[in-house]
Amino acid sequence: MNNVEVQVSDTEILMMFSQLSFRKMKTARKKALQKSANILIKQTRANLRHIVKGSTKTTSRATKNGKSYQLNMSKGIRSKVNDDATEAKVNIMADFRLKFFEMGTDDRKLKGLFKHGAYRGAIKAFHFFQMAKEQTEKEVFSTMDENLRQAILKVASK
Repeated sequence: MNNVEVQVSDTEILMMFSQLSFRKMKTARKKALQKSANILIKQTRANLRHIVKGSTKTTSRATKNGKSYQLNMSKGIRSKVNDDATEAKVNIMADFRLKFFEMGTDDRKLKGLFKHGAYRGAIKAFHFFQMAKEQTEKEVFSTMDENLRQAILKVASK
């Protein structure tokens, strides 16, 4: 079976984009932004895996009323495309523990339990999210055009 590749020029893409309805334009932009944000999310999760060994392990915790929920630190890295489909945001605050590994903590001591307080250590700042942004910034913006082109072709074909 032969693989046939079709080349589409930028003018054809612009014409297809202008012929789309407003809702389909918005859908195409959202898909392109989400696909580009996923590049940053993948790199951030890879950096996190190198720093925290159990970050992909799912653990179960129980609440006061007996229900349990699943914890997975790597799922705390999320993205959101705004309603106008003009920007995408990637953040690490869906799991509060990620902030400690990104920014680090001061020395922690328990007061009052022992004569001098019990030392609980400190978490060194690893800046895994900041490194991921620097590593993938060029790739995200260079692939944005191709992602938009693919999204327009996909939406226009439906």
